[in-house]
Amino acid sequence: MTLNVLLSSPVRDVAMQEQHTNFAQAVSLDDRTYVAVNPSQARRVFLTWEWWSKVLGLRENMSKLKIIPRQKAQHAELLQVGFPLQTLTSQARVLGIDFCDRLNMASRSTANKRVQAAELQARRLCKTKAVPLQAKKKLWRTRIVPKAAWGCFFHTPKMTSLQAAYRKFMYVHTLGPPDLRCILDGPTSDLHFMAGSLVANALRKMAISGRVPWYERPKCGTWLHTVQRWLSKFGWWIAGPWKWCHDACRLSMDWMELLDMPNQERFKFLLDKFDHGIRETWRFTHFSAWLKSKRRDATALRGFVFYDEERFKLARQMFESQNGHGKAVMVGAACSTARYQSLRLGAVDNFCPWCQEPSVPAWDHLCWQ
Repeated sequence: MTLNVLLSSPVRDVAMQEQHTNFAQAVSLDDRTYVAVNPSQARRVFLTWEWWSKVLGLRENMSKLKIIPRQKAQHAELLQVGFPLQTLTSQARVLGIDFCDRLNMASRSTANKRVQAAELQARRLCKTKAVPLQAKKKLWRTRIVPKAAWGCFFHTPKMTSLQAAYRKFMYVHTLGPPDLRCILDGPTSDLHFMAGSLVANALRKMAISGRVPWYERPKCGTWLHTVQRWLSKFGWWIAGPWKWCHDACRLSMDWMELLDMPNQERFKFLLDKFDHGIRETWRFTHFSAWLKSKRRDATALRGFVFYDEERFKLARQMFESQNGHGKAVMVGAACSTARYQSLRLGAVDNFCPWCQEPSVPAWDHLCWQ
């Protein structure tokens, strides 16, 4: 609190000094971040802060000074106005988020380190045999997923090995359809969904406060583009500034409805409604992908089974209470005796070991004959 009060005067002074320019700054205790339109402004603001540090009896840590030039020409200009060469970099971490000189940069050190730390935790769960599966799933949702998914504002890192670790320690049936398994595991177990959800929630707060402008066609690698692309994967389309619609699920979402809303209960109701709608479209997308697949169960049910929110809610609750055998049946990973004979022996015996009759133990025989 003391540091906040101490730095309030220089913050206001810098804002007043640059009020007629396109300047933005953010101060979190002793960490200062600002965006300048040109190298001259960057140097001017830096000197102002340096002067205030001397007045307040503070000492600048020059080893932490990081400057990201967005254009090649700015690199030479920054050196010319007086910044040391070692302060110029291609990316820097600000409150745990990588800001880079190129919008679409894929290699982001902080995000990659978080994914690697999450992978280490997931490998530990793979080696731990005494921990129950339900406990492992809770650890995955509350420890590993938040660590890997947080901070993907501009780019989502690859999480293939992390997802493979989840399938390993949760004994995910390889013969089952991944889309159905994804729905039954829930969105909080989906790395990419949670990464997009965290980014969208943060952007929504900024949009309501009016601190983020709306762009009809945002550039690739920007915050708004990340959220728009994430929502479009679930079938949402842009209906206006901060407004999206979903035709198949008959849903709409207008963030500006939350603007200046005095009724807190109504505000929370709309927030929950928007979040619930996104989760439902995520489930609908996976269900549609399963129905369109070439699996025999999907082709047999196509045209007869449709997405129903209440039925899927009951199915998820049932799935949570099942053991490995029950979960295999629910995701279509349980095979007939004939199938297992073919996989293990390479041939099918014309004899059913269950009823002791001379018949191939296929599903038709096991279930109906």
